[in-house]
Amino acid sequence: MIANEPNLHRRLDRRAAMRALLENRGELLLVTGLGSTTWDAAAAGDDDRNFYLWAGSSSSPATARC
Repeated sequence: MIANEPNLHRRLDRRAAMRALLENRGELLLVTGLGSTTWDAAAAGDDDRNFYLWAGSSSSPATARC
């Protein structure tokens, strides 16, 4: 991110958004996608209901068996 970017104030804070979404999720299970969603969910706090896809191809069989 560039500090003098004109639309900087309009950007979504992904980590804050993830934290807000997971705050009162009840029994909701979370399966992240690759990349940023995995890091954002992990930063919000580890939970037994989170399934992180740290590597795409190696997670496919585990996901298919659920």
